[in-house]
Amino acid sequence: MAYGGVDGARAAVAQALALAGREELPTSGSELVAFVRAHLLESLTEQVGPRLTMALLDDLAGQLDPTTVPPPPDSQAPPSSVPRPVARIAMHPVSAPRVRGLRLGVLLVDADRVGRTTLARALLRAESNVTLVDTVADLVAVINADEVVDALLLDIAHPAAQAIVEVLVKSRPEAAVVARGGDVARTRAFLTQLGVAKLDVRSRDAPAEELIDALKRTTAG
Repeated sequence: MAYGGVDGARAAVAQALALAGREELPTSGSELVAFVRAHLLESLTEQVGPRLTMALLDDLAGQLDPTTVPPPPDSQAPPSSVPRPVARIAMHPVSAPRVRGLRLGVLLVDADRVGRTTLARALLRAESNVTLVDTVADLVAVINADEVVDALLLDIAHPAAQAIVEVLVKSRPEAAVVARGGDVARTRAFLTQLGVAKLDVRSRDAPAEELIDALKRTTAG
C-alpha cells in the first residue's frame, strides 16, 4: 500500500535487491528489517514521507524482529471518577497567526495500521502534512514542537481517542475534528460533549475522498 499497488512494490523490492547484490530477500526477521532500512528507506520516504516511513518501519520491526522490545500498551482509560494523568505540555507565548498555505496540518489517529497507510497516502496526495498519533504522548510531542495542527482525522474506535481529543481541545481548541464512527449521531454527541467546536462525523466506511473533503470544509468553516 505504501507504493500504491503490487506492481510498484515489486519494482521497488527488485531494485533494492539489485542494489544489495542479492537475488532473494533475507529470511530472518532482523535481517529483513535491516535490509529494508538499508535499501528501501529512500524510496519509501519518496512515496509516503519521512514520518510515515518511520512509522511503517517501526511496525515492521515490531512484527518481524524479535530483538525489538515493543513499547508498553496504553492502559485502559480510567473511569470518569478517577483523575486522568496529565501529560506535560510546554507553554508557548501567543504568536501572530500564521499565513495559511495550501497544505493542512493533519493529525491521523487510526488503530488500523493497514488502512491508515492508505488513508495517509490519500492525504499526502491532497497536499496535507500528515502526522500519525497513537498516544497522548505523541500529541504532546507535536504540541511542544509547536507544529501546525489544522485538523484531527479520528477513528472513534481508537483506544486513546477520548484522551487525545481532550488534550487537543485544551491545547489547540481551534483545530477541526473529522471523526469516523459506526454510529454517526452518537459520535457527534460524544465529541460535542468533549468540547469540540469545529466538528464533522462520517461513517466508518467513508472513502478517503469524502474524508478529505470534510477536512477541508470543516477547517475552513
